[in-house]
Amino acid sequence: MRFFVAKNTLSVQGGDCLNIAQGMHGHIVGEFTFDRELPDGVLILETMVEQDRDRILLDVLSDRKTAIWAVSRKTSFKSGDMKLQLVLEDGDSEDVIVWKSTVVTINVNSSINSDMQYGDMLPSEFQQWESRMASVYDG
Repeated sequence: MRFFVAKNTLSVQGGDCLNIAQGMHGHIVGEFTFDRELPDGVLILETMVEQDRDRILLDVLSDRKTAIWAVSRKTSFKSGDMKLQLVLEDGDSEDVIVWKSTVVTINVNSSINSDMQYGDMLPSEFQQWESRMASVYDG
């Protein structure tokens, strides 16, 4: 999904999105484009579906006008209306809010194999390598 931020207004470019399928960690969910450079600080995406809240640290690119939302194990999607709000916090002082966007709502549709309560079915390449190295040194 693509998002655009002008002043403090967050808007969605595109329609609905699907739940995240298991094993999709590291894939990009959304790209946020700003009409001006972001000031220094930590950019956080606050999400809420029903009463399930989450705070996700976004990767701000070097141009300070683009931020990426990548799926992590912390990202959990339920189906339904998801409210999103960007928050820029002062990087030096905890919980000092520099800026907040408006709240936008997107619809997250159900998809097959999306329940994040299940772990990845296959180990990652790093986990496989780690297991091989442990067997070499233990054996």
